[in-house]
Amino acid sequence: MRLKQILIHLFLLMCIACREKGNDDLILISSLLLADSLLDRPGKYDRDVQIIAHTPIAEYSPAYSNSISCDVNYSDADLNYFKDLLQAEIARYPRGYWIKARAGKVVPCRNFKVNGVNRGGMSAPDIDTIFLALPDDDLANLATMNPDADYSLRNILIDSIHHELTHNFNFSIYSVRGVIYRDPYWDSLKPSSFEYGTYVTGSVPYPLHFPQGPWPNYRHFWNPIPAFVSDYATTSFAEDRAEIGAGIMGNQFWEINEICRTDSFVAAKVNQTISEMNRFWPFEGTNDTEWKHRISQMSCD
Repeated sequence: MRLKQILIHLFLLMCIACREKGNDDLILISSLLLADSLLDRPGKYDRDVQIIAHTPIAEYSPAYSNSISCDVNYSDADLNYFKDLLQAEIARYPRGYWIKARAGKVVPCRNFKVNGVNRGGMSAPDIDTIFLALPDDDLANLATMNPDADYSLRNILIDSIHHELTHNFNFSIYSVRGVIYRDPYWDSLKPSSFEYGTYVTGSVPYPLHFPQGPWPNYRHFWNPIPAFVSDYATTSFAEDRAEIGAGIMGNQFWEINEICRTDSFVAAKVNQTISEMNRFWPFEGTNDTEWKHRISQMSCD
């Protein structure tokens, strides 16, 4: 209630200032933004995430059919393996969180490629979608045939899920007319001389006993240089943010906790992301969710 009162007072002050300058259009825009903020409630997002299976890209989204390659001829048994894992991860968040984050639909793809390059997933918030790659394995029987491989595969999929969700989440809070606003505060959370995309993977020796395959080394968390949790995080502003989100909710939670204890840049990024998550979903009834437990367990102060 106090937040609503503050918003109303700020709105009235803005209206007075705009009226003095004769800017009626800005008053209208501000009114619409305030109304959306005051009317925001969990009931608006109370629906299930859809899993779009066995649907060719050209049929699902013609706009993406020229850039995406997606084999949808996977077995129902493999699909069920994926669905069980995905639904368990969705359930860790407050109901509706994924919908508000522009991730209301998930499309599983085997041999998934973007512009001819193999990818583990892709964010498509403009169509409220996440594309996720299904590994080319007998998923339904993997746990029985090779428990270690099954364990590794699950970890990879789980981190990919939260990585791509973070991309959609960032779009939902930082996009203006479909273009992502680049937060200057986040840009400041790195050495001033560093530019995204300039780090050469492997240029810093990997630690002893660093995990090897099947996941590429650049996705493992190890703080290769100050301010970054992984090699992949150094590649771009967007991937840096997505890796932090994946660290908070994925399977490298303890690694990111360790890194942020010694790297003040990473600690600030984690705290910024948690603050954004709390503002994004300020509603009551989250105390029993894994999402709330995770962000409460982070120790980056």
